[in-house]
Amino acid sequence: MAAGIVAYEITCPPGELLSDATTRYGQSHMFLSSAVIGVVAVHLLRTTGLLRFIPEQLDLIHLLASLK
Repeated sequence: MAAGIVAYEITCPPGELLSDATTRYGQSHMFLSSAVIGVVAVHLLRTTGLLRFIPEQLDLIHLLASLK
């Protein structure tokens, strides 16, 4: 996944970096973009063990994956 992101960032047209798109989206949908970034951050930090104290019930990505 990281290799795909790096490849995109290298080959994308000017102004189309992922950070540019995030900034544009954040300007028009501030709450939603902040919420999505927060949910992903909590999941990644919890998965790596840096936020072990957060229960699985608060990790929305984990909850969605467990619905299968």
